[in-house]
Amino acid sequence: MLPTTVRDTLARSLTPKRKRYGLVLSCLLLVYTLLGLLAAPGFIASLAKDYVRDTLKLELSIGKLEVNPLMLAIRIDNLKVAEPGGETLVGARSIYVNAQLWHSIWLRGASLDELDLLEPYINARLSKDGTLNLLQLAPPDDEEPSGETRWRIGTLSVHHAKIEVHDDSRPTPFSTVFSPLNLSLSELSSRPNKQGNYNLHAETGEGEALDWEGSLAMQPVRSTGVLTISGLKATTPWHYLQDELPIIVDDGRITIKGNYELLAGDTVTFTLRKGQIIVEDLVLHQKTDNPLTVVMSRMDMNGIALDWPAQTASFALLDIQNAAVTEADRKTVLTGFAGLQFKQGQYSPASANMPDNISLASIELNTFTMNDDISLPSLISLPSLSLHRLSASTTEQKAHIDQIALTGGDLSVRREANGTLNWVTRLDTLTNRLAKAAITSNKDTAPTNANSPAWITTLGELDLNDLRVDLEDRVPVPTVKSSLESISMRIFPPQDAQSPHVLEGKLAISTGGSLAFKGSFNEQPLSVTAEMNLQELSLPPLAPYATEYARFALESGVLDTRGKFTFKQGKQTQANFSGQVAVRKFAANDLDQDERFLAWQALSIEGLEWQMEPGKLVIRDIIAEQPFSRVIIDADRTINLMRVLDAGSAELYVDETVKKTAAANDPTYPVRIDRIRMRNGAMLFGDLTLRPQFATGIQSLNGDITGLSTAPNARAKVSLHGRVDQYGQADITGSLSPMAGDQFTDIAVKFQNLELTTLTPYSAKFAGYRIDKGKMSMDLGYKINQRQLNATNKVVLNQLTLGEKVESADAIKLPIKLALAIMKDKNGNIDLDLPVTGSLDDPQFKVGPLIWKALINVLTKVATSPFNFISGLVGGGENMDSLPFRTGSSALEPETQTRLDTLAKALIERPAIGIEIRGSFDPNADALAIRRSKFEANLRKQNPDGAKTRSVLESMFKQKLGAEALAQQRALSLRPAEEQARNKDELQVAEALYLKSLEDELTAREVVLDGDLRQIALDRASQVRNTLVETHKIDEGRVFIMEPETTQAQDNKIIMKVTLTAS
Repeated sequence: MLPTTVRDTLARSLTPKRKRYGLVLSCLLLVYTLLGLLAAPGFIASLAKDYVRDTLKLELSIGKLEVNPLMLAIRIDNLKVAEPGGETLVGARSIYVNAQLWHSIWLRGASLDELDLLEPYINARLSKDGTLNLLQLAPPDDEEPSGETRWRIGTLSVHHAKIEVHDDSRPTPFSTVFSPLNLSLSELSSRPNKQGNYNLHAETGEGEALDWEGSLAMQPVRSTGVLTISGLKATTPWHYLQDELPIIVDDGRITIKGNYELLAGDTVTFTLRKGQIIVEDLVLHQKTDNPLTVVMSRMDMNGIALDWPAQTASFALLDIQNAAVTEADRKTVLTGFAGLQFKQGQYSPASANMPDNISLASIELNTFTMNDDISLPSLISLPSLSLHRLSASTTEQKAHIDQIALTGGDLSVRREANGTLNWVTRLDTLTNRLAKAAITSNKDTAPTNANSPAWITTLGELDLNDLRVDLEDRVPVPTVKSSLESISMRIFPPQDAQSPHVLEGKLAISTGGSLAFKGSFNEQPLSVTAEMNLQELSLPPLAPYATEYARFALESGVLDTRGKFTFKQGKQTQANFSGQVAVRKFAANDLDQDERFLAWQALSIEGLEWQMEPGKLVIRDIIAEQPFSRVIIDADRTINLMRVLDAGSAELYVDETVKKTAAANDPTYPVRIDRIRMRNGAMLFGDLTLRPQFATGIQSLNGDITGLSTAPNARAKVSLHGRVDQYGQADITGSLSPMAGDQFTDIAVKFQNLELTTLTPYSAKFAGYRIDKGKMSMDLGYKINQRQLNATNKVVLNQLTLGEKVESADAIKLPIKLALAIMKDKNGNIDLDLPVTGSLDDPQFKVGPLIWKALINVLTKVATSPFNFISGLVGGGENMDSLPFRTGSSALEPETQTRLDTLAKALIERPAIGIEIRGSFDPNADALAIRRSKFEANLRKQNPDGAKTRSVLESMFKQKLGAEALAQQRALSLRPAEEQARNKDELQVAEALYLKSLEDELTAREVVLDGDLRQIALDRASQVRNTLVETHKIDEGRVFIMEPETTQAQDNKIIMKVTLTAS
């Protein structure tokens, strides 16, 4: 109630005229109010529907519209705008608008004190042709609005809004719903530099939320605030992009937040600070039949900062935890890590004076593994790997890592039986599976420029410590296993920045051995120079590598290498090594015989110089200390050397194999070995094809081989000396062309004082006798000039004595003992000279068979024509084996005596031979001669002086045959008388004929017994024996008289044969 003074004052001021004006205004206000309350709602609704229908071609429905004319406020319930006969575009349960008339007049624009939307609804759909349905709500742009539009909203409130988003333009249509969405905004105005505050909260109904608060100004557009997206399902953005991605996201939550500032004036500037992206429990897999799956427990990228238009970006930390690539079951882990951190990443674009730059303070990888088959050890297991101070430039295509540090770790490298590496197989498998999934997504991607220059990567320092590499090779049998342990390596810059990096490292080998190296390292171009020292590398674990080429068991051996290695990459990659190599305490056994095959105490290669391009190998010295080898010809005629080295057929004497092997020389790679020194070497040679078996040894083999080279005109010199068995000596000297031995060779091989008894197996096999004693010396010379061979083979056998006879199918069918005895001189020596000459171009020319043939020819000639051989010893003397005697006589003829003298000389020269004298007789000629001899003896006895020959003969005849026979013989001797005596008698006795007939008849009547014939043969043999033994002093033990034999006289001479024997 007004005070009395005020009420009195008003009453006095209300004059009748003023009262009428007040009444009129009150009536007008009442009419305005009634119209606003009653007429305006229907009018506004009708006008709005007509506009929407006629102008926008849409349908507007309003459930209820209320107007407060006094406050200029409108409330609309259940508003909906829809396509004719179609879906709703926008709508709201309630819209409340409170306008400020007086403020609008003052602003000369629209001013809303309050705008409140309850459960607004927006249905945004992008059609297949890319048209947005909400564009239908915009009026046609008939005319551009002129002038500046002023407006203000005091308070904007949105409660429980719902926004549906549909994108039918994508191959796979996308839909999502944002609800509830709440927005609070105050003092939003078009006035310059006028800003208001806002707060937005939106949810999708699946735990996804958007929170956005800050300030907003429209003139110019400027906004600062904090944006937070929390609980965003990783499947939501994937559903929208799924057709462009080769993956399917199965699970995961994303949180994004940050502080931003946006200014859109003449230029747009944008900054983001304290940005953070968190991805949790991410699971995704490939779009393939056999997909890989990626699982990650958490990724946190924080401290994100962006600047536009400076285009710089940075982050403080990117932390990825417990990430893995698995099979589809999510249990079979292929590779993964416990943690991966990227710290202090920065990017700055290129400018006029500076290239772009990408940098990282560090990358740290923790507990990284890559697995092979689940039943096998991991391919790699790294507890900690750090990369520090990384930088890169895409414009310069350069990258630099200041330091890489690795502490601990295990790698497994395995070569399968088919030759593939487990790393290559696993990486190829992963790469192919990744590439298969990426084919579809990348099919429209422009190809990269293959001609773009390669990136240049540099490294400041590498620090590896306590790394282990397990090696397994299944190609050889048995499998080779070893480990490189305690591997440490450092590459670091020197104090002098212009010098190359320092390289140093060491490692241990689990099966025995260690390696240390130190040198320098350059990255561009890549080059390494290092002093390396490999010590005590045990060779037996590596023996299976030799089984492809040799069948031996490596019992012991260590390898030492010390030297300088260089490598340089360029147009022609270059590598060099200079130093020394030694293999000590080497011993290898024949796998088949389980016997020592090859061994040495030390094999040292000194002054080794190797160069890759152009190829070259130079060795100053090779020193073999106490080398030993065993060469055995087995019972099947194979050589153990050929079998152990697995060189195909090792059949003995197969010249084709030798020919093919020798034809493979290729002198294109330059090799020079200045000297090979042999110290106290030994070799055992055995031949098991023989019965008894043969074996001999060479010991104390010493000497040098110098000047070995692949140069065409090189001449190597050989000087080797050794002991054979206990007392024999062996010497090999001379020179040859290493790469053209068929053009020049001059080699002499000498063996002295070799015990022949060791060769009994050979003599038994090829001669059919054992050797009781003897020594042998050989002087072999081989000279080749322009493929013409001139070989001298001089052999001296001293005191060779054959023993018992041995049955052998391979023995030559000759009287070997006799041949050897004939060839043995008075000093007990057999001197053989077996020269061989010929052309190496002759396919039928083979040295070994020719020497053997020459030896057989000599033995054959000696054995079959011994007297021809010994005649040459005494300067002639034909037919020494034929001694002539007159029939019926044992007296030596002069010719016989001459032959015996010559024969005696030969026997003196060849004391090892004996002579067999076999007396001979002719049963007819010798009997006749003996009868005549007896007759003449009787005649001389009865007619000593020869004066009464006729009467004595007649008396002897009458006495033996009778008077009548004598008369008959006389009658038979009658002949016509001579001319002067015919007148006396008609016939007379022919005196000479008569006496001759008496002598012949008496001779025929003499008796010759078989003993007489045998005796004359023995007498002849005795004459020969006595001459040799008594006259020429031939040992009677060497002269034998044999049982007489019959023969046939030739020219009234009996030829008696003598034969030679081995005494």
